[in-house]
Amino acid sequence: MEKVFKDYFVSATDEQKKIQNSIFEKIKIKEETAEKLKTINKKIKLILFAEIYCPDCRIFIPFLARFRDENKNIQIEVRKRSGQENEIKKEFGVDKIPTLLKQCGTEYKKIYEEFPDTLKLKMESEPAVLKGQYIHEYRVGRYNLEIEKQLLEKIMEE
Repeated sequence: MEKVFKDYFVSATDEQKKIQNSIFEKIKIKEETAEKLKTINKKIKLILFAEIYCPDCRIFIPFLARFRDENKNIQIEVRKRSGQENEIKKEFGVDKIPTLLKQCGTEYKKIYEEFPDTLKLKMESEPAVLKGQYIHEYRVGRYNLEIEKQLLEKIMEE
């Protein structure tokens, strides 16, 4: 994983690397997802905004790594947001991490921001006091299938 995400790991402490690699080992994608990814026969360019310290990024990054492992046509550029928040917000409309953009022609389309869409909808429709519980559930893997499904759908989309 470190080869593909070397920019993500560049400022990581040994402890942060250990945590991220531990999560990576636990994240697997469904065989059906892997088979669909293998059918991609053109380059798909993605830009990921993430930081090693972010617990939400730590959950999300392994999915991208697994997708990339299945098909090298999925190209991922990792960018840090820290220190350039204003420029990134102005250029890409990004103010949360993780955020994943997909190149569509000369434009970049936001295909994932912070949490899977299903979780964001749930948090919007429930009392605010439950938000912390939902975030905890996300961070312990209860929304992994939703992450995988949304990523696959958005990456495969024309």
